Amino acid sequence: MKLSEVKPGRIILVERKFYDHYAIYAGNAQVIHYAPKRNGGTELIHRAELDEFLDGADRFYVPNIPQNRADLQALINYHKHRRGLIQSLVDEIFNSYNQMVEKVYTESEALKRAMGRVGEALYNVMGNNCQHFAFWCKFKLRISSQIGRLVDFFNDLMTRNICQRFHNCVVC
Repeated sequence: MKLSEVKPGRIILVERKFYDHYAIYAGNAQVIHYAPKRNGGTELIHRAELDEFLDGADRFYVPNIPQNRADLQALINYHKHRRGLIQSLVDEIFNSYNQMVEKVYTESEALKRAMGRVGEALYNVMGNNCQHFAFWCKFKLRISSQIGRLVDFFNDLMTRNICQRFHNCVVC
């Protein structure tokens, strides 16, 4: 996938050493993300150049999160078989994800929601971090895999592992 093919309003992520950093792609090689500006200071939602978001990385990822029940069920079944997950956990993930899918915003709506929060400086790693922000823009649901092992497992399963065959890698 080429950078020119990434639609504004898409959730994107870059892998860091200990976490993934999320943003909303704004177009024109810019993102809206929750982070300190390059010159330092407190974390705030701001528009930044893609190279600031990448912070030395040579690629970012565009997760294609399934947006209908059939695709979701197929991916859950794949991971259930692959990882030997117990049925109750799979059911919980399916039900939670199904609720999220019912609230999907279009790319233009997600971008508008992101732009509406530019300047916010209410960062909290436990309840209002970059992943919370990106998922709120797209789904009006604040979730983050960076607040604990159980939540990490649950959200990574939804946002990364369950979607791994749908990731489009963008090399800059």
